[in-house]
Order: sequence, then C-alpha cells, then structure tokens
Amino acid sequence: MGIVHRYQSLIEDHRGLESEIMDELKRPMPDSMQIQRLKRRKLRVKDELSAIERLLEAIDVRPEVAQASSKGRRQPTAGGLVSNRSLRHGERAGYGGGAEAA
Repeated sequence: MGIVHRYQSLIEDHRGLESEIMDELKRPMPDSMQIQRLKRRKLRVKDELSAIERLLEAIDVRPEVAQASSKGRRQPTAGGLVSNRSLRHGERAGYGGGAEAA
C-alpha cells in the first residue's frame, strides 16, 4: 500500500471512528468503556495522519484540504495530494496514480 492510499485509508478510519463515537453517545445508556476505546483508536489514527503529513511536507507535497462547511475548520480530503510549488500555480501534483487534472 502506497503512502497516498494509507493516508486516504486513515482519513476514512478517522471519520468512521467519529461516527461510531457519536452513535454510541446517542444510545440511551452509552458504554463509557467502548467510547474510551474508540477515542483512543481515533487518537492513534490522528497521530499517524500527522506523521504522514509531516513526511509529505518534508518532501514538499501536502494533502489537499477543504473547508468544513459547518465548523470552519480545514480538513484533509482523500482527493489526492498537491505539491506546495503547484499551489502557487493552481495545479495538482501528479503524485502516484490518484491525482487527476483539475
């Protein structure tokens, strides 16, 4: 599995864990131990995402980011990677096989 695929997989895992946590919290009697386990897993995923982002930054490539509509936070998307140099020119980087032309 390439780094791009791993990054995309981790983003999906992070979102899935958030959904599981929210579902558990909505239950009439949430299982606090399950919530704690899910939150720990989510934190490990977030740590790995951060490590990959630092690695990509070191090689002058960064994950695409999008504005989260409701919270105003920048969130990584699974859409691909963009070279920092390409950002100045409004282009997508052709990293791996996953980036299409904009």
